[in-house]
Amino acid sequence: SVFLMGLFTFMGLVVSIYSVGYMREDTGLQQYYALLLLMVAAMNGVVIAGDLFTLFIFYETMGLCSFVLVAFRRNWEGIEAAVKYLMMSAVGSTLVLFSASYLYGLTGTLNLGEMSTLLQTHPDQPIVPILIALMTAGFGVKGAVVPFAAWLADAHPAAPSGISAMLSGVVIKVGI
Repeated sequence: SVFLMGLFTFMGLVVSIYSVGYMREDTGLQQYYALLLLMVAAMNGVVIAGDLFTLFIFYETMGLCSFVLVAFRRNWEGIEAAVKYLMMSAVGSTLVLFSASYLYGLTGTLNLGEMSTLLQTHPDQPIVPILIALMTAGFGVKGAVVPFAAWLADAHPAAPSGISAMLSGVVIKVGI
C-alpha cells in the first residue's frame, strides 16, 4: 500500500507540474487541480482501505473525478468519451456493489480480513466463485481489462495530456 501510495502521489505531482504549462490557456484551472488532487487522494484511499465499503467509496470518487477530467475541455470528443467511460464504469460499479453486498450477506462483515477468514472456514459456498468473478469483472472495467477496455481508446485522445497520463499510468492500475 505504501509503495502504491508513493507511486500515485508522485504521478499526481508530475502531472500537476506538467499541467502548469500545458493547461495555461484553459479556464477553470482551480477545478482541474482540485479534481486531480481529489483523484490522487481517492486512489490512495483505495489501496489503504480495510473494508469493502470504504474501498467502494474511494473507488467511485476516483472514477467520478477521472470522468469529469476526461471531459474537462467540454468538446464533443471529450464528452462522448466521458459518457462512454461513465456508462461502462456504472456497469462495473454495479457488479462490484452487488458482489460486495452478497458477500456481506454471507459473512456478516465488510472487513476484508474477517471476510477472508470466514470464507476460508466455510469453503462449501458455491456462490463465492461467481461473486469473485463478478467483482473481478467490475474492477476490470476501470482496469481496462479485455473485453472491458472499450472506453480507454476514446478517453485517452479526448482527455488533456496529463489526465491521459494519469489514466494509463495509475488509474487502470487501481482497477487491477
